[in-house]
Amino acid sequence: MFTKWSLCICPREKMWAACVFRFIRRQIVLGIIFTLSLTYCIISFLSVPVDNEVYEIDILPARKLDDSFLWHSSDENNGTVKVTTCRNSVQGKALIVDDKGYVCNRREILANGCCDSSLASVRRYSCDTCKDNGCCSIYEYCISCCLHPDKKNLPAEESATKR
Repeated sequence: MFTKWSLCICPREKMWAACVFRFIRRQIVLGIIFTLSLTYCIISFLSVPVDNEVYEIDILPARKLDDSFLWHSSDENNGTVKVTTCRNSVQGKALIVDDKGYVCNRREILANGCCDSSLASVRRYSCDTCKDNGCCSIYEYCISCCLHPDKKNLPAEESATKR
């Protein structure tokens, strides 16, 4: 016959107290595991670092999209090209690349939208994370690398050889 304690694989009915404690112990263990898991999830969601800095990219002066792109020479001080504003990659969460080829931290952008080239952390024409085949794992380094003046005719040369 089945009793309410028969689910408890106890050989004797006299051991019903042991079955009850085994059942409670299982429930407690499951409850502890659930509670610890829930606590871990809550703590991990609440401890996500919040970036308190508000980046107002909209206040930067923007060039019209139909403006032709200005390639810069390796010698920035030759005076032939004066850039007063820079277009930059807006989507980067931490890094930004401007159209002069500088990669900088988002906090290092000047009011005109250009990276502050006087800082040691700002690098120009950086091909970090780029492989020999031209693929880069970080978008901003890809753009910076491709803006190098030596690579100005690279797409045209590649398309001519494919024909």
